[in-house]
Amino acid sequence: MKTKFSLVFILFALLMFSVIILNSVWKIQQAATIMVSQTGMPVLDRAAAIIDGDLYERVAQTLDDADPFFIETQSMFRELKNETQCLYLYSMARFDDGTHRFIFDGEEPGTENYTHIGTIEDISDYDKTYLLTYETKTPQFTPMMYQVSWGRLISAYMPILNSEGSVVGIIGVDFQGEDIYQAILSNLRLQATFAVVFIMAGLFLFYLFLKDLSRQNERLSKLYRAKIDFLQDMSHEMKNPLTVIATGVDYADRQIAWEKADAPKARSALEKIRGEAQRLGRMVESMVHLSAMSETGGNRQRVDFAALLEDGAGALVPELEKRGNTLRTDIAPGLPDVFVEKDRFAQVLANLISNAAEHTHNGLISISADYDSAYITVRTADNGDGIPEDLLPRVFERGVSGKGGTGFGLYICKTIVEAHGGTIIVESGERRVESEDGGNEGIESNSQLSTSNSQLVTAGTVVTFTVPVYGGQESGHLLC
Repeated sequence: MKTKFSLVFILFALLMFSVIILNSVWKIQQAATIMVSQTGMPVLDRAAAIIDGDLYERVAQTLDDADPFFIETQSMFRELKNETQCLYLYSMARFDDGTHRFIFDGEEPGTENYTHIGTIEDISDYDKTYLLTYETKTPQFTPMMYQVSWGRLISAYMPILNSEGSVVGIIGVDFQGEDIYQAILSNLRLQATFAVVFIMAGLFLFYLFLKDLSRQNERLSKLYRAKIDFLQDMSHEMKNPLTVIATGVDYADRQIAWEKADAPKARSALEKIRGEAQRLGRMVESMVHLSAMSETGGNRQRVDFAALLEDGAGALVPELEKRGNTLRTDIAPGLPDVFVEKDRFAQVLANLISNAAEHTHNGLISISADYDSAYITVRTADNGDGIPEDLLPRVFERGVSGKGGTGFGLYICKTIVEAHGGTIIVESGERRVESEDGGNEGIESNSQLSTSNSQLVTAGTVVTFTVPVYGGQESGHLLC
């Protein structure tokens, strides 16, 4: 599109210059025509009235400058020239060899531009217009566009006819057109300057148009990318509740089909299915707002964060058990409330535990939560495969995955946590774990749970994120 527009603009500029130049040429031609009609033709008519065609033909043949007709005619030509203030008034005759002989000349003999009657001068290449006078027997003129040694002249010609009606010579008159030519040329420069300014302005506007078009294309590209990302994010996020629903259905079906069915467990599984189905519906409805979370908080509310963690972890137990994993929670008593989008943080927890489950088999996955006056700190840890060292710095990038996943889970977690004013980090690799008394082991850095007081583990991943504690925020306002 840019190339086509540029080509059209260049063609328009060339057309504009062509119109300006042609207009100036037309004005020059028109000015010459006016000068000839108003000044040149009256002089030629008076000169033609002086000349007897037959006598002129005789003098042209004899070249006798002592002939009374020649002397009288030359004198009247000079007088007429002085009266009209034309530059030159002269006559020419054509011969068989194609040359032209000056018979009369308005200049005095001995002056620079005087050509004696006996001088033969070939001017066939100088001006062709008077040749038409021989052929058409009608007055002709040349415009002042032609530069000669003494300036820009307008020349007009009229035929001299003998008694038989044949053209025996030509009367010529020259006018100085330099002043008019320069005036028109000055106008041409003015128009050309205007055209250049117009074209420069057009080019500048074209540049602004391309710049704006580039910005629009960039915005459209980002919107298109956002649409693709949104679809990918949504498909990724739907996977977790759908997995819970599928495993819950299998579990409930086994309980119902079992002869010694445990009705409470089956009902609990069905409740989890119902809850995940409802959450899936809310997810589909609100996923479109994910990208704007850093700017808005209209869906946020005061949430019991301890209950959210407990419920979220419990909903994922069936999925963990399929891989032989055990889930352990360690939530500090009196954990304060938070002001968040509840379903979004359910997504965070589901993503983190699902990631841990995918990389852990017959292992231990833990969730711990502690707090201070400003933040709640949540850690999820596993003793699974861990994250490759070269992949660890890029785990929060969109689409980065280590084991064939979609690579959107941690990216979405980071987006949600940071949109709520928190931070999130991932650590993986060898760490020493210090356990505490009792059945709940503490988690330090990127360690895993351990059953001994001190153990060096060789794999596993810890994800730590923070979320501000509730500070009396009203719905629709974000305090972070």
